[in-house]
Amino acid sequence: MRRMFIRLDIAIRDIMGKTGRNIIQAILEGERDPVRLAALTDVRVKKSPEEIARSLEGQWKDEQLFVLEECFTMYNP
Repeated sequence: MRRMFIRLDIAIRDIMGKTGRNIIQAILEGERDPVRLAALTDVRVKKSPEEIARSLEGQWKDEQLFVLEECFTMYNP
């Protein structure tokens, strides 16, 4: 089984903070470009946009995106 290999948790300490939520929302809306996703970071994030973009490179599998959406929806009713 192949994994998504998307590791937002490495680049951003609090993935449910402002930056994490913005990136996850954009992913769920269809954005896949790591550079565009990294541009959504808040100025307080310590990692560079390049480091964040590298953590967002990978394969996008429909079933994993479905699980991400379900979890995100449950966390944000």
